Amino acid sequence: MESVEHKLSQFFGAYFHQDWLEDTSTWEEVAEHYAKNSDKPSIRLIALEIEKLSKVDIAESELFESVQQMGCFYFASSATNFRLWLKELANHMHKLVNRMQVKINANMVDQETLHIGDVLRKPFKALEQSLCKEYGGTMEHLWIDFELIDRERPPYSFRFQKRVSGRSNLTGIDFPDSFNVCHFSVTPDFTVLLKLPDEEIIKYALNLIYLSTSVLIDNRKKLGEFDADLFRSRFLTNCDSLGYKLHAC
Repeated sequence: MESVEHKLSQFFGAYFHQDWLEDTSTWEEVAEHYAKNSDKPSIRLIALEIEKLSKVDIAESELFESVQQMGCFYFASSATNFRLWLKELANHMHKLVNRMQVKINANMVDQETLHIGDVLRKPFKALEQSLCKEYGGTMEHLWIDFELIDRERPPYSFRFQKRVSGRSNLTGIDFPDSFNVCHFSVTPDFTVLLKLPDEEIIKYALNLIYLSTSVLIDNRKKLGEFDADLFRSRFLTNCDSLGYKLHAC
């Protein structure tokens, strides 16, 4: 079994490595990237251990050196702020434990819709990041696929899975398993979609996805105390902030 110190070294070495500022601009983004790629028990454990580390009764300089030996290349504005940063990091990660992770994908494309997938990728990414918040209930992940291949079949219906394996037979890359996952897909009207200009494509897709989220209301009993109304309200507000005014239905 891995020691706690080894797990902390893995965390700091993998996420606060020497070049971490080339990947992200803030330490909060680093923590959020870790949370997106980890299960809740792991996030909770790391948060608790960082909190304990911040309370160790040693000099600030010794604390800084001990964490640096774990592979951490975060430098506070002064040595006296390093302990405070550890406390802030632990608090931020405690909040991330309860944050639902959202993924909105447009990966299933063909030659005819390849351009549309490229158009949608950036706004989808911005929206999903803005929706990663706390909503209560049991759902830890919400995955929505916007299908861009006309297979002449209904979209995949709502399904709630207790555990989704992170093992991929296609790529050979293993990711952590995901727990309490809600997953469904949305299919556009291709006769409409293929005629739209880029900006209208984005608004059309976002509106269809918003309408599809009514399934979260229909299945609220399966999701515990999940606040579907709050999620849908934020969906509209955040789309508006991105420059895409949708109409609630």
